[in-house]
Parts: sequence; structure tokens; C-alpha cells
Amino acid sequence: MTIQSYIDKVKITYNKYFPESLCSVQFDRNLYASIGISCFMAKDITECNHNIWMNDPLNLRFSVDHNGKAFSKDTTKETEIPDDLILTVWHNNYRIKPEDKYHVYASRKIPCRKTSGDAQKLITAMDKWFAQLKTQLQNDLDNDMIHKDHAELIRAKLA
Repeated sequence: MTIQSYIDKVKITYNKYFPESLCSVQFDRNLYASIGISCFMAKDITECNHNIWMNDPLNLRFSVDHNGKAFSKDTTKETEIPDDLILTVWHNNYRIKPEDKYHVYASRKIPCRKTSGDAQKLITAMDKWFAQLKTQLQNDLDNDMIHKDHAELIRAKLA
């Protein structure tokens, strides 16, 4: 599997659960050659409050590297992806209603952890996390735990 086909499979996996949402997957060779993954509830910036990506209710960010090290500098999207990958979880939460009146939002974590293995194992792990995220979002929506700023967007994306 090439790096480009891995990128495509991650996007397909996320869109299986959230077909009208954005999953940005990029291979970057600049400082630390790795694959960065950011998942959003919005499809584009116009769906975010005040047209700011940071206002998206999801805060999901992952990275994939080669056994804890950067991919080699000569790696391209057409290069075969190695079998010893590590998927690191940087952010794994979304915004909900706060428990007290002094905060605007609270957050709920999605249980996930660093995973190592080949590309297919990482995709399987992400598939499991995305399924769990959808279930948790639906439960929080049903229990009126989603903040009013995000409830309409999440309701539309889960329909």
C-alpha cells in the first residue's frame, strides 16, 4: 500500500461514519516527515461558528510515523508505506455542555491510545474509534449534552 492509498483509506473510513464531514489527511515532509490526520464535524469552514475551524465541535488529531521516527526525506506519496507504523493520538475529544455556569464548554474524551502495527491495523483501530465517536455523539445528543452552539450541526451530520 502506498502512502497515498493509506491517506485515501483513512478518509474513506472516517466518511463511512460521517459522510458529510471533513477528514483532512496530509503527508508532510518539511520538518518531521509524517502523516497528519485532523477530523472535523463540518464539511467546510462555512459550517463552523464565525467561519473559524477552531470552532468545530470535534478536536480529533492523530499522526502516523515510521516506528516513532520521521519517514525518510526521500519518501513521497507514491512510496510503499512501511509495516512498522505508529499512530499517535494528540487530541481525542469533543465539546459538550459545561457542568457549571462559569464555563462555556466542557469536553468528552473518546477512549483511544497509541497504536503500532501495519497500515491495515491502524485503519482498523481508527475505524473502531470513529464508530465509538458516532455512538457517543448520538448518546450525548439524545441526552441533551451537546452545547446549543453545536447541536444543530451534529444533529445534521448524524442524520
